[in-house]
Amino acid sequence: MFDLWENLSYIIECKFHQKAWYKNDTKTILYSYARFIDLKNKDPQLNLWLVTNTKFTSEVINFANCYNIKLTSWNYPENENLAQLIENKKLYPVTILTSCSTKVFQSLIKFDILLIQDLLKKEKRFIQKITNLNEKEVEKIFEEAKVLVWETNKILWISIILIKYV
Repeated sequence: MFDLWENLSYIIECKFHQKAWYKNDTKTILYSYARFIDLKNKDPQLNLWLVTNTKFTSEVINFANCYNIKLTSWNYPENENLAQLIENKKLYPVTILTSCSTKVFQSLIKFDILLIQDLLKKEKRFIQKITNLNEKEVEKIFEEAKVLVWETNKILWISIILIKYV
């Protein structure tokens, strides 16, 4: 339905939810659509794209299809959903590392280290300094990060991590 390579302008609304089981319902898309209509009146070339880290109800999907709204969720659309985009591009967030505490995540994020690939580009000494971890702890984090990026069984790792937090 949508070609990302077309010359289109999108207003992208992102909905983040802590609970993996949460589904965005019609209220979500109706609020987004109302804001979009206000902007579209000023620029008729705009399109709406609603993105979430969880799921959409079937009503939201039907509404989006009727009003030509692009949707991206953890499992929708069947191709190019969020899970596939993360996997294909290897854009794993640092928050999936099981060897890190909340305090370590906060330190990493404070220094714009959001993705595993961001972490792996940094010097281990720098990570030690910003996290107050010792060399062995930092090495453990880097080893886990490398496994996530370079092992062939990435889906299994993500599943284990998701089960841990659900």
